[in-house]
Amino acid sequence: MQLPPTAAERGIEWQLDDAAAIDETLAPIPGPAAWGWLALDEPDRAGMSETERWIAEREAEQQAARGAYTRPQIREMYREHVYRQWLAAEDWCRGYLLSRRAAAEGVDPESLFSGPAHVADAHASEELKRYWSEVEPRLTLAEFTEQITGQRSDEAERARQAQGDQENRQ
Repeated sequence: MQLPPTAAERGIEWQLDDAAAIDETLAPIPGPAAWGWLALDEPDRAGMSETERWIAEREAEQQAARGAYTRPQIREMYREHVYRQWLAAEDWCRGYLLSRRAAAEGVDPESLFSGPAHVADAHASEELKRYWSEVEPRLTLAEFTEQITGQRSDEAERARQAQGDQENRQ
């Protein structure tokens, strides 16, 4: 049995033909020219590749965010978030934020945007419920704090569970 000729014996035209055949077979997957740079992800002086450095930087940013705000600062940011959401919801719902019963009882519409989900759901109009489900979800202080700091909390998990239970009852 005779072996096929080596690449050096066949010449450059054969190599180009082979490369073209491989590209044609793998189409539409791009060739090495499009993804070959990934092989250049070599360690730097600190022994980290670009990918490892990117991951380390993201983790450092998250760690910094955890301690970046005090509780009073987070509460103030949440109060501003609630106010902006209230204004946006009022515009989207054309002023219909309260159910008829809640409006007759004199419930403050802004109070629906913080506090327990079951209270907000009991007093919210159908338009507002749709706003929360389609446009911008309603967040408790615990959920907002979790988003700002990047730290999971049991209190936020309970709030999500209560919201899910409330939605399942409907």
